[in-house]
Amino acid sequence: MTSAILYVRVDTAAESVALKTQSYKAIPFCNRLELYMIEVVEEISDLPAVKRPKFSALLDDIIAGKKRPKYLIIPEWTTLAKYEVEAVTLIFVLNKLGIKVLCAAAPLKAGTSKNSQ
Repeated sequence: MTSAILYVRVDTAAESVALKTQSYKAIPFCNRLELYMIEVVEEISDLPAVKRPKFSALLDDIIAGKKRPKYLIIPEWTTLAKYEVEAVTLIFVLNKLGIKVLCAAAPLKAGTSKNSQ
């Protein structure tokens, strides 16, 4: 099986119950792809991804070679980033590190940010 890390996030503590819901929704996706979940990272933050403490620590561990998943699984594209520019940048950086980002819900579609409405 191929290794993966599941990253789930909500903006506020009031939404924290949704962290488990996001995880449960991603599990069938991971099973279909025969992915072995080596870690689930849960975060409560509305900051940009690189300023989120747990996401930043995950990136640091990946860069340092402490963690080497083949995939980063996210339940929704907005879990990774709220806007396309940030998402594409993060996907590019992770790809350079040998990690592919997969969304359990749907593919990324152009023109879906708040700015393009």
